[in-house]
Amino acid sequence: MLQSCNLLQKLRLNKLDTLSFLLAAVCHDLGHDGMTNSYHVNAMTIRAIDSNDVAVQEFFHAAEFFRIMNDESMNFLEDISRD
Repeated sequence: MLQSCNLLQKLRLNKLDTLSFLLAAVCHDLGHDGMTNSYHVNAMTIRAIDSNDVAVQEFFHAAEFFRIMNDESMNFLEDISRD
């Protein structure tokens, strides 16, 4: 989409914007198990319990990303300054 739809130019994305766009796309369904939020809540799964029954899958996807990034061998963002 960034290339074929010319989004880089249309949205005036800089390198950090582009990286954020790509990471959001990759993480959107990271580790999705094919079940719905309602399923997890009704089945009282660990995912539902961890998220207190709120946006179960969404919280799981974000948590998985941060679990991966917390591993020093996987964290390719550690050299990017907070500024």
